[in-house]
This record gives sequence, structure tokens and C-alpha cells, in this order.
Amino acid sequence: MSQPERIWERRVDAVLGIAASALLLVLMALTFVDVVARYLFNRPIRGAFELTELTLLVLIFAGLPLVSHADEHVTMDFIDRMLPERAVAILIRAVHALVAAVLPACSPPALPKPAQTVAPTPTSTARISTRLMIDSFPVAVRPLES
Repeated sequence: MSQPERIWERRVDAVLGIAASALLLVLMALTFVDVVARYLFNRPIRGAFELTELTLLVLIFAGLPLVSHADEHVTMDFIDRMLPERAVAILIRAVHALVAAVLPACSPPALPKPAQTVAPTPTSTARISTRLMIDSFPVAVRPLES
């Protein structure tokens, strides 16, 4: 980053990092306890699969801003080595513009009122209500609501 990070950026990074770490710890503990309970006691944790799915979903969306802010995406630099530095900067901007132009076209259309058009149904085993996920529809779609 060319400019010094602002205090709020460091705080958001810290909060997201701690949240991602805690979620990963919960995932590991849940998986460990579920496997031990399943194979030693023949009593698996009911709904462990759904809890793992939902926790992994939250973990991914907590980690994406961290990766984007630090510009630590997986990259392949085999072309970068052959190009001058200025050409690499132009190439990066061109790829960003291409992705910004194409990605919205690949996205499904946004629901006008996600919380009202999709009924909250519980997960199959754990009976966890999906209302929270429906209400926390991606922030990018919120301005599209009428």
C-alpha cells in the first residue's frame, strides 16, 4: 500500500482476522468432536454437517476482505517476468476493468426484496433457520431494492 493505513482499516483487519481465526477454531473443534463422537461412541453431533457449511460460508466472507485489502490473491506471474514494469501495471488495470465489466453480467439478477420473497426454511438436520442469511443478503444488492 502506497499510503499509510488508516486506523479504522487496521481495526477492521484485526476484527475480521480475529473473527476468521475464531471461526476456523470452531470448525476444527466441531469436526474433531463430531469424528470422535461418530467413531468412538457411535453418536455423531446432529446437524454438524449444516453447522460446518454455514460456518464455512461465514469464514469465507470474513476472509475475502482481508485477502482483497492485502492484495494477496493467488496470482500467476509467468507473464509479468517478461514485461516491463509499466506494461505490468497496464495489464493489471486492464484485467481489473475486464473483470469489473464481465462479472455483473455473469451474476444472477438480484431479488427485489430478498427477505420477503424467499421463505426462511430450516436446514434439513439441524433445524437452523436460514432467516439470518436471507436478511443479510450481500450488501451490494441492498441499493437495488426498491
